[in-house]
Amino acid sequence: MLQRLKLLFTIIAVLSVIGLNAIGQDTTTPSDDSPAPKKSALDPSVGVAPGGMQQHVPGRWAMLSVAGINPTDQDFEETVAVIVDNNTNLQYARRVWFPAGSRRQAWLPIRIPADIPYDQRMIDMTSLRIRDASKGTEQFQTDSIGMPSTTRSLLVSDEESRVALLLEQADPSDDIASERVYHIANTVNAGRDAASSSNGGMGPIYINDYLLPSSPVGLDVIDQIVIASDRVLDDTMSLSRLQSWVQDGGQIWLMADQVSPDAARKLLGDIMCYTVVDRVELNRFKLSAGDGAVNSFDRRVDEWVSDTPVEFLRVIAETDDVVCSIDGWPAAFRKRIGNGEVLFTTLGARGLVDGARPLPVFESVSRRFFARRSLTPQPTEQLQSFVDDEIGYAIPGRSVIALLLGLHLTTVVVSGIWLSRRKNLHYLAAVIPIASIVAAGTFVMMGKAKTGAVPSTIALSQIVRNLPSTSEVSIHSIAAVYSQDSRPFEIVSSADTTSMLNDGLEDGEVKRIQWDDSGKSEWIFVNQPPGVVRHVETHTTTELSPGWSVKGKFTKNGFEGRVQGLNAIGADDGVIIAAPAPSLAVEFATGSAQQFTSDREDVLAPDQFIRSAIVSDVQRDRQELLRQMLGRETPPFGREPILLVWTDPVDAGVRFDDGFDRRGSALVSLPIQMEPTASGDEFKVPATFVRIEPYAGTRGLTAIFNSRTGQWIEMNQPSEAELQCVIPNSLTPCRLSRAEVTIKMSAPSRTLDVRCLIDGEFQSVFTKQDPSGVLRFTIDDPNALTLNDQGGVVLSIAISQSEEERLQAEQEKAIAENATAVGDGPITAKISEPSRSIWKIDFIQVDVEGTKL
Repeated sequence: MLQRLKLLFTIIAVLSVIGLNAIGQDTTTPSDDSPAPKKSALDPSVGVAPGGMQQHVPGRWAMLSVAGINPTDQDFEETVAVIVDNNTNLQYARRVWFPAGSRRQAWLPIRIPADIPYDQRMIDMTSLRIRDASKGTEQFQTDSIGMPSTTRSLLVSDEESRVALLLEQADPSDDIASERVYHIANTVNAGRDAASSSNGGMGPIYINDYLLPSSPVGLDVIDQIVIASDRVLDDTMSLSRLQSWVQDGGQIWLMADQVSPDAARKLLGDIMCYTVVDRVELNRFKLSAGDGAVNSFDRRVDEWVSDTPVEFLRVIAETDDVVCSIDGWPAAFRKRIGNGEVLFTTLGARGLVDGARPLPVFESVSRRFFARRSLTPQPTEQLQSFVDDEIGYAIPGRSVIALLLGLHLTTVVVSGIWLSRRKNLHYLAAVIPIASIVAAGTFVMMGKAKTGAVPSTIALSQIVRNLPSTSEVSIHSIAAVYSQDSRPFEIVSSADTTSMLNDGLEDGEVKRIQWDDSGKSEWIFVNQPPGVVRHVETHTTTELSPGWSVKGKFTKNGFEGRVQGLNAIGADDGVIIAAPAPSLAVEFATGSAQQFTSDREDVLAPDQFIRSAIVSDVQRDRQELLRQMLGRETPPFGREPILLVWTDPVDAGVRFDDGFDRRGSALVSLPIQMEPTASGDEFKVPATFVRIEPYAGTRGLTAIFNSRTGQWIEMNQPSEAELQCVIPNSLTPCRLSRAEVTIKMSAPSRTLDVRCLIDGEFQSVFTKQDPSGVLRFTIDDPNALTLNDQGGVVLSIAISQSEEERLQAEQEKAIAENATAVGDGPITAKISEPSRSIWKIDFIQVDVEGTKL
């Protein structure tokens, strides 16, 4: 009986897939004029449909499902090609092997065009079935009704953000587990509704019955992931994809009451930030907002009462960003991971809502969490311009020039000595011109050989981001390809690499990127035209052995660090950045390629990233690239201190044709792991590590200083700004003994008054009339250097009125007093409006010294 049921199920499955093919399978008629062969119920059948997250967002990758059944006793391979939005020059293809008597499902990544109109909700997808493509001739297959191809529509997502839920697979007969899943989904939906400005949408994506897509772009469409199960975190491939995704700007909501600490540790690695104490049940509690709340709404306390208790996992959180708490125990807290963020909740999902409405504190959390993912800025245009400079005539190396000049000098010297001994020194007048003519002729011949034609070249420029607390690096590469002759161009990428042609060449040729069962991809039908630069953009995440890392701490000599894994011998132009603070030059110690020390003398001027007084052409290009990248409001490397060094390119998992000259470089960013300074040790902190930000004091947050960009607004009237200079957390608690303040500004006819907050009142520590240029002064009063609760020293920067404004005020006061003395008679004096002189602060830098307590 069981065997009959199995046979019946197989027949129904085969018939259902064939029926789907008849409705929506993309096919193409075979060549020649022969009639299309009739389809049999026992023929292999392959179909294409939305898969993966089943969401399609303009400018992002999406996943299609390629599924098929092979009821025959013979293996076969088939290629499915897809055309998106009528772009017939670009095909996405998947080659799948189907064993005899099997059914398979595979993934096909496609990229949704970014230029879809805002009000367009559907795009077309056309697919082709290709048999025996490996034999050099493609045989197009037809479906059961003989259609050459079928076009179906894909729904374009217009939601503000997209969230995926990773829940435990609950047995329908388990009422407790089913109820728990229901409450989690209800809470997530309530938070999304509270954060969204529009109603409706496609709703959360439930990932219950399969693991995450194996493709490195499988999560590109998702903005948030809610994890309430250990299941996916036990899968190595899925865990790696999750880590890369969150490092690149994704947001994870990890429900700590549903995820075991061991599973959380697999995801977080060395930055695991909480320790479980115990688990309790609560029928009543007060949910209080954390200390980071700003406005009165966020500071409120919500009370929750229910006859059915909710679980509360009491933990010790090692983070300063506690969102809310219950009786002092953190109920929700955040942790930055690369460019992404993880939200932890320890309270059961049912305790965050009141029926279908979120508690006000949770609503505030939702507004920040359920937002469109902030993708890591990719400086594609800047990299293309940078790498294009590598394509050109080859210049003879310095060693070759030095060798020729040395031979010329040796010839003259040896000839002079030999002729002198033979008493024929007068012949030297002929030897010198002849030797010079030979050397000059050699230079001319070398120049013609080098500049006669640009060699076929592949120049590679990379941005390599080391992912914190892991041995993985994320690599964004731009390859500029130039060929003297027309040739087929091969591009083969590994399973962890995605490569796209980014040349904009409208040559009318069909290009196809094709994946196989190993996950590798290959570009087919790509020809490199002569004399044209073509660009190939690749993204990959790869694991290094050993991993790269930078560790450092503050000592009496400044900031001392050591690099591990990366061979610093081949590293050039090292610099520490912490935008928008000034850069800090790094020089590795002689005899130790891994050690470096930097102090306040190594702080560079704004927009400077190379310490050398005389820079080469390569260094000039590197500095200009960094200026363009760091000049944007959203820093490409985040705001935490990182070490940037230039090295040789890293293997990014992409292979190009042979027969090209290879050039290139990689900009490597290494997050710095701060080690605490030992108690009692003295330290110096360069200005790069001292964060300047507005201080919410008696005047509120100042509007003339933007802490994100470090820019000051140009003003023409008196003003005062209160700032705090925050030192790194690894130094607290400490006692500061000295602060060096550097201000570059221009304020003619005005007075600068710098005050420190001492015993709750601002007291002047520096005054300057007509301040202009770079000003430096020292603060050594211990009372003025006392740190506040945020670990900062509070300064007030006051700019007075100009001399003309002061005189006008005095005249107006005198006239008003005179009018008061004589009554309300007419005022005959008329005072002209003074010209208001413009003033502006270019930058403020502070470096400090002190002792760790």
